[in-house]
Amino acid sequence: MDEPIGRLLSVVFECADPDGTARFWEAVLGFERHHGDPDWVTVADPADRARRLSFQGVPDHVAPTWPERDRPQQAHVDVLVADLDEADARVRDLGA
Repeated sequence: MDEPIGRLLSVVFECADPDGTARFWEAVLGFERHHGDPDWVTVADPADRARRLSFQGVPDHVAPTWPERDRPQQAHVDVLVADLDEADARVRDLGA
């Protein structure tokens, strides 16, 4: 198997209120604030700081609905790479 292109950094959720959303997940999961600014907050598991969730502020965010599916769930995965150009070429070869 080829070497991985990168490693998982964080799962990121778009939201209207990164701080409030992060406080919710801190309480739910027992995570702690890793990084925070008005537009981006990351919380991490204190036992394994590599387990992280991030919340990105989006001014015109339309919250998803649950369990109805009339608005999509909004999330993406951040991946750290050593060489962005090489990683870009490799993921495009995979169909990105």
